Amino acid sequence: MKIFVLNWQFKVLFYVDEQRTLRITVEDLFLNELIVTNQAVVQLL
Repeated sequence: MKIFVLNWQFKVLFYVDEQRTLRITVEDLFLNELIVTNQAVVQLL
């Protein structure tokens, strides 16, 4: 499952991997760079 959140400056991607870990990637669209890449947020039960 992937969820995108987009506003005028940031693109945020949330997804759950094979080990049921919620991960996040954040891209700054203004600077055109990744701020957070594939960062684990929480382990789901």
